[in-house]
Amino acid sequence: CSGGPDSLSALVATTRSRPAGSVIAACFDHQLRPAPETEADIALVAEVAGRLGACFVSGVPSTPLPGDERSAREARYRWLGEVCARFEVRIGVTGHTEDDQAETVLLRLTRGSGLRGAAGMRVRASWPVELTSEAAPELLRPLLTITRADVEDYLDALGLEARLDPTNELLTYARNRLRNRVIPALELLNPRAKPHLAAFAARARLDDEALEEWAVREFAAHGRVDEGEVSLTRSSLRRLPAAVTTRVFRLAAAELGLSLTS
Repeated sequence: CSGGPDSLSALVATTRSRPAGSVIAACFDHQLRPAPETEADIALVAEVAGRLGACFVSGVPSTPLPGDERSAREARYRWLGEVCARFEVRIGVTGHTEDDQAETVLLRLTRGSGLRGAAGMRVRASWPVELTSEAAPELLRPLLTITRADVEDYLDALGLEARLDPTNELLTYARNRLRNRVIPALELLNPRAKPHLAAFAARARLDDEALEEWAVREFAAHGRVDEGEVSLTRSSLRRLPAAVTTRVFRLAAAELGLSLTS
């Protein structure tokens, strides 16, 4: 919980829906912004957590971060995973909204993702980074079908003022450029561009899951796994649609610890 509108709303809603004392507000300082700003963020999260009866914990990177989006994200999730392990927490909740989903779909399509990438983020997902602990928590995004505007209305109704991260306006970050330039341009074409993108992701996910189930059945029927080797029957693959065949190959590669790109 950064103290921003999305994660603050997620903290309040989660705490209200769970038994007393079962929620931990975890605030990670990436140490990429001036100390007075991040100290104020942490103070707000600690205050709101205290008022809600939630536990509170904060942390910093073990080593200085280079400042790019990917490094910050990986460090944050690694630390959050360690917090979950320390307190034997089974579920980690984030405040991603429908707006974030629309941005994620556009980012992934721009970077060349296929159907799986176009499906965007899932409400329930495995932990996004590898952890040293044996049992990684499950990732839950309960606000994924709620707009950022709804989140702001929720906080207004509660009389809570969230913190605003000024780096969200910096156009050096790809997501910020999408949020501040591309999405507004798309909304000039259609004011409902963001919900339409999120709905597209949901449809893509259904299609991807169906194709994946088909591929699993075909691999089970026509694949053979021996020690250090996977065999596939070519005649059985030839009669399959290409979308299924590529998934069968990925399943076969996974048996060997490989990850195939397109």
